[in-house]
Amino acid sequence: MHKILLISAALAGVSFAQFTQAVTPEQALARLFTQGPIKPEWFAPEVLKQVPLAQIQAVITGIAQQGGAFQKAVPAGQDFTLEFEKTLVTATLRLDAQGKITTLLFKAVKPRVKDLREAMKGYFTLPGKFSVVVMKNGQVLQQAGVTEPLAVGSTFKLAVLAALQEQIEAKKLGWDTVVTLEPQDISLPSGQLQDWYPGAHFTLETLAGLMVSQSDNTATDALIRILGREAIEKFLPAANQPLLTTRNLFALRDAANKSALELYLKGDVAAKREVLKQLDQIPAQKIQFSGTQGDLRAEWLLTPTEACTLMSKVQNLKITQINPGVVNPADWKQVSYKGGSEVGVLNLTTALLDQAGNTYCVSATWNHTQAIDDSNFIQLYMNVLGSLE
Repeated sequence: MHKILLISAALAGVSFAQFTQAVTPEQALARLFTQGPIKPEWFAPEVLKQVPLAQIQAVITGIAQQGGAFQKAVPAGQDFTLEFEKTLVTATLRLDAQGKITTLLFKAVKPRVKDLREAMKGYFTLPGKFSVVVMKNGQVLQQAGVTEPLAVGSTFKLAVLAALQEQIEAKKLGWDTVVTLEPQDISLPSGQLQDWYPGAHFTLETLAGLMVSQSDNTATDALIRILGREAIEKFLPAANQPLLTTRNLFALRDAANKSALELYLKGDVAAKREVLKQLDQIPAQKIQFSGTQGDLRAEWLLTPTEACTLMSKVQNLKITQINPGVVNPADWKQVSYKGGSEVGVLNLTTALLDQAGNTYCVSATWNHTQAIDDSNFIQLYMNVLGSLE
């Protein structure tokens, strides 16, 4: 799952004199989005020495594409709110005596939506299957889409974390317990640990942090081995038995294992466990993963409500708060996040705590038989989140 960069550009500020300027800050911001390609003469030389004009233009273009038509710049304390057709952008701008830009910082992008109901309507434009739920204090506020469980990719790792938390609370393990990376743990990316070596030592806290914040697949499979499949399966709906490791999933996506996939899809739980025993013997370096879409019946399947239930079990762990996903943590008292994706699959699940003590969970999933537009789905999700603030 890729992170959304909310800080789009940061250009170093330099001291400037307070004299009459050739343009006002509002005019300087407006022309960035209304007068065609940006011009070098709009910037102080010190700025362009640090950041190429093309890089600045790329940021401006990205903001404009996301926001639609520019409307106006409005002072907001020491900053400005840029009003676009679809978004509101917080910006910091400083000019020198000649009206040249010395500091330009885009701090946050928020969607412009009237209310939650309006924000939810956008999901119905998606091809394929989608499901989304918005919960407040444990109760459903809004939901839409199919009711069947959909493939959620790495969001299933919340169940691994819940099982780990359970064993730590039972004093069977500790966050500081040191474990050894075994050959059978090595998986394929995402993550970093697939490049490490068997025999390396990690605390369980480190493995869990990598699993959740970076969606490290090798860290995940190591934790599954340590905890045992059955200890994790009880946190998941029956459709996820037996539990796939991430390497199992990659093996089932390998065309060389087509017969194993057919046996897996046709078999009962016992038969599937036998298939996974065979797949467990295939090392990561032998798996050929082309990046094409596989059969989504061989995946981790959850409804958004089930994803929120899992998140509720672990949302107070700091591990779930390392990577806030698409949310600006400054807007909330607490943000916990996990997402998942593969070809044709995207899930985003976020738990939020506001300053008044209200808890929210927003989980949305999209499955499609073709490559999906991540940016469109993320914008729809941000629209929903924005309606809750």
